[in-house]
Amino acid sequence: MSDTFPLQATLRMRILLVTGGVLLALLLIISQVLLFQWREIIIARQYDSAVAVARTFAVAVIDALIEEEQFGGSREGVLQTYLDDFMRSLDNVKYVVVRDLQDQTLALSPAQSAGAIPAAAPAAGRPPAAGRLFRDPHFAWVIESRLPLHIAGKVWGTAAIGFDAAPIRKQVRLLFVLLFVTTMIVSCATLVVLHFLASRLTASLSRLVKEIDSVEFAGGPASPSSGTVDDIAFLFDRFDLMKQRIEQSLAQIESAQRQVYQAEKLASIGRLASGVAHQVNNPLHGIRSCLYAIRREPENTAQTQQYLALIEEEISNIETVVQKLLGFARQRASSVSRLDIAAATRKVVSLFDLRLKEKKLRVTLDLPADLPLVAIDHQLFQEVVMNLLLNSYDAVGPGGEITITAGRQDGGVFLTVKDNGIGIRAEDLPSIFDPFFTTKEIGTGTGLGLAVCQSIVERHGGRISVQSAAGQGAAFTITLRVDEDHESSDH
Repeated sequence: MSDTFPLQATLRMRILLVTGGVLLALLLIISQVLLFQWREIIIARQYDSAVAVARTFAVAVIDALIEEEQFGGSREGVLQTYLDDFMRSLDNVKYVVVRDLQDQTLALSPAQSAGAIPAAAPAAGRPPAAGRLFRDPHFAWVIESRLPLHIAGKVWGTAAIGFDAAPIRKQVRLLFVLLFVTTMIVSCATLVVLHFLASRLTASLSRLVKEIDSVEFAGGPASPSSGTVDDIAFLFDRFDLMKQRIEQSLAQIESAQRQVYQAEKLASIGRLASGVAHQVNNPLHGIRSCLYAIRREPENTAQTQQYLALIEEEISNIETVVQKLLGFARQRASSVSRLDIAAATRKVVSLFDLRLKEKKLRVTLDLPADLPLVAIDHQLFQEVVMNLLLNSYDAVGPGGEITITAGRQDGGVFLTVKDNGIGIRAEDLPSIFDPFFTTKEIGTGTGLGLAVCQSIVERHGGRISVQSAAGQGAAFTITLRVDEDHESSDH
């Protein structure tokens, strides 16, 4: 993919530049702080060493001055000799100078450096001990230790010793190189690790972009909206195009669903026409046959009465079909009341008692008497139970079993009508509540019973479900809300 490399390169470079730059700056700052601290420690140690040597030297100088005062003689000659011997004994001493209180030189070594040795400012009284590091034009870098020459309240002047500072500078330079190399090694190692992690991250992002690009976006391939190769904008454009594609797909799905719905409506109308035509045509044929027989033998009164009774029965059947159809299309206004479903169910079962006995069916009722009341129209609830009981009656064979159970569930009340009949095929379950859908023979059922049940239950805030498999019976469960007034009175 052509855009993958820019995405990887820009993101990886940003991670490396930002993270590596910050890390390198922190390491350099830490190295400078450490270098400064170590430099101060090294110089402090050299100061201490220089002061210790200067103190030893000062004691010897004071002894020589006292001796000259007591025994007389050339004080400068004794001091000069002592200074020369001191210079020869120490390799790192650049110069030694002894001055009086007026900062006049009493002795110095080497003698040829008289004009090169830096002068000290005159000090009244007893001058304090001092040390400094400086660059001298003649001696280069020097650590000078200056001590007062005094004893028992008497002050002769000061003694200054200049030590070579080149070893200190060499040590500091070596320390600087060591810290710099260490910083570079740590920085390089960190950058390598960052490069590895950034490569893995950008590789994952690249795979994500590749998967997004595998979708056929409308409008051609994506390109960053900002006109620059920016990884965030790059991914944003991909997701934006994916969103547009999903919206288009959802619109297409909604359009397809509307078409399917229209097709289902047409199919329902077809099933309605088929079922109604059969259920109306059969009685009409019977009526026509009866009328034909009456016209042939109008004087046969007994036969006419018999045929008129048959005509009335067929008209009643037609009326029943029309009432069911109208009842489904336009439910009559219901009168919601507080209903004891256990008592209402027993009443419906008692109406079918004779038919159940004729088919030798065993009905088991498990209806607790302490169930809370539900809010539903009494007649409509009995119609629901009647339809479910009729379905089970038609599904089971002689000697079959029907079980009706009620109880509490999820804050409501449920009623289950279960049978051990032929069951419902898996492919028919999604359509079982559709209007005019029936698995019975044409003319046996209208396909409106379960649809009416579902409509009634849902209108009262409940739900209806089915569990079944071919050859394993069926169980229809309706769940209704508990009447709130009844619940509050119980509490």
